[in-house]
Amino acid sequence: MRISIFWRIISALTLLNFGVVISIIILYILANPILIPAYIFSILISLYGTWLIFTGQEKRLAYGWLALLVGIVIFVTSTLLSVGQNSGKFFIAIVILVTTYSLLVSILKKRYWELKRDSAIKQHGSSRFNKPYLIVNPKSGNGRAIKANIPEKATAKGIEVKITNINDNITELARRAVKNGADVLGVSGGDGTIGAVATVAIEYNIPLVVLPGGTRCHFARDTGLDPKHIEDSLNCFEGIETKIDVGSINGRIFLNNASLGLYADIVDNDNYREHKVATSRTVLQKLLQTGQSYPLKFKDDNNKQYSKAIMILVGVNAYKTINLLELGKRDNLSGYILQITVVKNLTNTLIKSLLKTAILNKDFVANNSRNILQWEGKKFIVSTPTKKIVVGVDGEREEYKTPVKIELLPSALRLMTLPEGLRYRPKNIVSTDIIKILWRGILGKEI
Repeated sequence: MRISIFWRIISALTLLNFGVVISIIILYILANPILIPAYIFSILISLYGTWLIFTGQEKRLAYGWLALLVGIVIFVTSTLLSVGQNSGKFFIAIVILVTTYSLLVSILKKRYWELKRDSAIKQHGSSRFNKPYLIVNPKSGNGRAIKANIPEKATAKGIEVKITNINDNITELARRAVKNGADVLGVSGGDGTIGAVATVAIEYNIPLVVLPGGTRCHFARDTGLDPKHIEDSLNCFEGIETKIDVGSINGRIFLNNASLGLYADIVDNDNYREHKVATSRTVLQKLLQTGQSYPLKFKDDNNKQYSKAIMILVGVNAYKTINLLELGKRDNLSGYILQITVVKNLTNTLIKSLLKTAILNKDFVANNSRNILQWEGKKFIVSTPTKKIVVGVDGEREEYKTPVKIELLPSALRLMTLPEGLRYRPKNIVSTDIIKILWRGILGKEI
């Protein structure tokens, strides 16, 4: 992609802005040296409070909320006092510059993908389908697709739209559409709905278009689609086809991951949908208090046999497994592997480490190898003493006969992406990746 003078100038201004922000923050801290220990203490006590909240009851729970509140108060008070004394100008400058930096990055990002799209269309042209079909779950994501007028916009593009109701069988709707001549299937909904339509797309070997219309949109985000701009994903009907991996659990297709043990126990709770945090905390506390594990029998990549575990997560391709702010992120959808992560033991120390990881973003698995196993493979089998077991599949509760057999189906799904191809997941605006792109832009190199 050709780098224009406009791009190089804006990249230079953006990178300069970033450097000034860092410089002012350093000056701000030097002018208020008390901020460093105050901020460190506030973060530590907040983490401790969060740990108590998730693992404690009664007095322990109350102490947790108190510690978290104290941490927040110390952080806010330290900031306000520093501004009130002699550093108001630093604080105001930081706010203005950070806002400007964010705006410039947004402008560049928008322009970057516009150029990528124009270049791709010139090179590959646009896909054309004779009878595109789109299934829309109107309740998913708090009605995101309906609020964005997706049915009307899709119809204007010549796409036949089916808005589902609570009694519809999604798989049968998709299968009927194909039998009536649909040559591409589109779906807007949660990952469970997407998985149901993907099953039919694989069965009939036709392409699939995904719109980020769900609550969390894990799969759609992994393809670079933005739920805030769901209407842009309609361009996938005129985009580029790519083949991606999927998983199979006892013959059922899934796109993201399958989880046994702790998470499956949580989603199996009747109160989970309406009280997710409270339900998760209750199940977690029970495990900590009893010290029990789930009777999950399996073998690792060295053929070593295990008879119990706290949780098993089997992901389609490699996940950045433990980062509470971005749980379940994948950078590659065609890596030809299953990633198996096993939490063997659940301890207070492990939970503390997990909370620290959410802030420090360290390699959680490597730092907790005594309690966590992780390896890659093509197939994974789990058996239990019972004839059936609850499994969390793409975030949904499902029940399977045991043993549970999970397999990788490489390149099984024909996925339609945007005309510019698969996008990477949106990067943090202060990530090293963004800085590198800005620098290459200044130099006029390919980005």
